[in-house]
Amino acid sequence: MESNGQSTLHANKTFQAPVEALYKAWTDAEQLTQWWKPMGLTLIQVENEMREGGKIAYQFEGQEGTSLKIDGSYQEVEPHKRLVYTWNWQLPDEKLNSAYKLEVLFESSDSGSSISISQLEDEQQESLKPKASAWDEELSKLASFLESGHWNDDAPQQGQSGVSNAQQQDASSSAMDQEGKPDYGSQNPVQDQ
Repeated sequence: MESNGQSTLHANKTFQAPVEALYKAWTDAEQLTQWWKPMGLTLIQVENEMREGGKIAYQFEGQEGTSLKIDGSYQEVEPHKRLVYTWNWQLPDEKLNSAYKLEVLFESSDSGSSISISQLEDEQQESLKPKASAWDEELSKLASFLESGHWNDDAPQQGQSGVSNAQQQDASSSAMDQEGKPDYGSQNPVQDQ
């Protein structure tokens, strides 16, 4: 934690895949749709302009009308090494919206690669408070994707946009609670109070 009214959440994971494959899985539209499913939602559209000042926009949908949009812009881009960007969550319930700054580091090692994520948030904002466990869960999905070898398939190059339909539908796509709000279950990004 920092003392200037901001908090930082950290997540790390190692992978048995080259750093180039890890970076591509993190940035390539086709690959993202195969593994990234926050809160059980399906990634249906990606805009990812891999340059300083470039736009980021992810659109997720689930069953029964659940949706999530994440947008932002790149502040720093060092291919296969480091990304710094804004990360704005937009949920149907505006009170849950949130804005962050992410720093994502990619490192190569003898046995593969690793990722280190720092998520900086203004503690003053009243919004969803992500749990480290939510990042851990998504990074585990990324590890499974890389272990499957699908990252080696012929997929569009990084920076392409316009994925209109996800290639896979998650069976647990998105449960709703009794009031019609997303039931985040084990993927609830809200910290325990």
